[in-house]
Amino acid sequence: MLSKGREDADARATALDLTRGMVESLSAVRGGLPSSVVHRLLSDFPEVVWPHLGATIVADRGLAVHLELVLGEPFRMVGERPILALPVETLFSWLRAYPNAAPAFAARVLPVLAKEDEKEGDEQTLHPTLHRLIDEFGEREDVLSGIAINIGTCSWMGSMTGYYQRFLGPLDALTGHSIAAVRHWATLMTRELQSRIESARDHDAELDVEWEI
Repeated sequence: MLSKGREDADARATALDLTRGMVESLSAVRGGLPSSVVHRLLSDFPEVVWPHLGATIVADRGLAVHLELVLGEPFRMVGERPILALPVETLFSWLRAYPNAAPAFAARVLPVLAKEDEKEGDEQTLHPTLHRLIDEFGEREDVLSGIAINIGTCSWMGSMTGYYQRFLGPLDALTGHSIAAVRHWATLMTRELQSRIESARDHDAELDVEWEI
């Protein structure tokens, strides 16, 4: 039915029914829609599904937390986050319409890095959509805090030193940002990550000793 496209009335009705059902399943703590379906709803029917999802995120903090997992999939190791299927201008129109809630939500679900699936040693930059979010809403403390939470929520194999090191270059680039709050946050966040890296190295060394014993 969805393959009929947004011009088909039945397809639009199906898209809206699926979206409503997904939200209802979250409130009842039941399983939601497959990621592939969420991608398709956001990319092919944004004008149908996003008004409902966006309103839910703004109005219901409890459901918004569940939708962070659905749209951001922070523990997924490969593949594009579902939120990126939403047209970027649709996203930013929503962010500007609800500045007290929407930008912080986006900060928690957008990928921080442009090459999120890459491993240790690869040169990293900020994801362009997150960079735009920082440029437009970086003066907001809740947005910067949301990015910090995003960085700390992950699925990673191997030493955590490699995971945290991936963010140092992109954060260093933000220390020259035009927004003072962003510069200050990036400096503090870099120090925090360097501390985590040292702790992870100590943990790795302890594990090596245990294996030798």
